[in-house]
Amino acid sequence: MRFFKSFPSFPLLHRRSKSDSSIPKPTPVRDNILKRPQSLDAPQTAIFATAVPACPQTFLFPTPSDASNAIFELETAHSRLRNEAAVWASDCAALQSQLDAARADLFTQLHRSASLQRQTQADKLEIEKLQGQLAQYERFLGLMINVGLHQRVLGDAHAALRAGVDTDTALVGAIKEAAAIPGSAWSTIIPSVIGPRTPDEYRSSLNMTLKARKELRDSKKVAKFWKRTAQEDGRPGTVTPSVSSISSIHEPLSAERQKAVEQLITSRRRASFTYQEAPSDPATVSPSTSVSSGSTSPVNITPCNSGSEIPCLSPLASESFKSELAGLWSNKCLFKRGPSPNRPVLGQIDMNVAPIPLHKQSSKASGKRKADENTPQVLSPPVFIPFEVLGSATLMCG
Repeated sequence: MRFFKSFPSFPLLHRRSKSDSSIPKPTPVRDNILKRPQSLDAPQTAIFATAVPACPQTFLFPTPSDASNAIFELETAHSRLRNEAAVWASDCAALQSQLDAARADLFTQLHRSASLQRQTQADKLEIEKLQGQLAQYERFLGLMINVGLHQRVLGDAHAALRAGVDTDTALVGAIKEAAAIPGSAWSTIIPSVIGPRTPDEYRSSLNMTLKARKELRDSKKVAKFWKRTAQEDGRPGTVTPSVSSISSIHEPLSAERQKAVEQLITSRRRASFTYQEAPSDPATVSPSTSVSSGSTSPVNITPCNSGSEIPCLSPLASESFKSELAGLWSNKCLFKRGPSPNRPVLGQIDMNVAPIPLHKQSSKASGKRKADENTPQVLSPPVFIPFEVLGSATLMCG
């Protein structure tokens, strides 16, 4: 490295070699700082110290203790702010939920208010309608009082209402009772309301009356026939008709009751077998005999299976009696008699002469019959007939 030997302005500068990396910058001269004089007295030194401000002490890099304290303070402030933010967020969520609940309550109250308004309007219409009906009833009652029809009807209806009867039933019953009195005003009002009866109604009522009388007469004949048959001697096993509906009842049985029913059916079946094998009385007809195949078919009764839950019962005796009676009447075997040799020919009969009875009944026989009719008859005790015999029981042609 070579130095400049004669350079008037820069005596200390030297030339940079190729190995130097950088050139240091010269330090700027501080012209604004007052220089202290070389020698000053004590008073002058005090005045200079007061006039010249002191240069503050600065640090380019903080110390480790100050940095750690600042970090701790920042973390503390950060955690405090975070807690406050969480509290404010929870308060905001609570306020939002309260707002939603208040909004839902508001909508509910609005809907309820609208429904109440509609109900109020409907109630007003109903009240107006009831007021109109009340005015009509009051006018009707006033007319009834003016005419004099209230004495019996209203009194009876009021008594029935006090007893707990329905309003319509009480009024209708009171009006019917008042209309049943001949000559009263209600007896003339009812036909005018109902109107005259048509011929079809009269014809229908007449047919119903005649049908009921015919059924009653037939039932009386049937009862009389069976009563006379059961009272005869030597016929204790006659099956009489019954109006019971036991055969139409189907009830599920338990295991114990089903077992008992099967035992009963077995015992009755054995009894029926012994009854059929026993010699029958010639005066009576065996129950196992059936009607002839040309007239009616015998009633088939299927015995109960041991594993069935519902026992099979035989048909009613009245049904068997009706079928057998119809078959007998169709074959005309109930009053069947042989040809009479004394019967005249149709051409030999004179229509202008009264017929002469073939057999004249004696007075003794007629008196005996009257005595038999006046004597009270004693009914024989009922006899139990097995299920298999009920369907095959037939009428006895005497």
